[in-house]
Amino acid sequence: TTSIAEQLSSTNMEYNQVGEMLYLVGGYGYSTDSADHITFPYLTAVNIPALISAIINNTAITPYFRQIHDEQLAVTGAHLKKIYNRLFFY
Repeated sequence: TTSIAEQLSSTNMEYNQVGEMLYLVGGYGYSTDSADHITFPYLTAVNIPALISAIINNTAITPYFRQIHDEQLAVTGAHLKKIYNRLFFY
């Protein structure tokens, strides 16, 4: 989707890998919907091994991305750390 592609091309997003999942939050970049640079309000989860397999086998990659929208996720320049079973910004 456009929102995933734009977030993946952003700069300064927070990220952390937990097991097979890579979590990406926020980031700053150009949004075609806004026709301007924004801080992206998304949390995107990527299943890394499944994505690699899809790329190697030339199959669809879309099923291995999940994304939610929340304005509180519009962050940039922080850290995303796992403490016990939760991810926190600091």
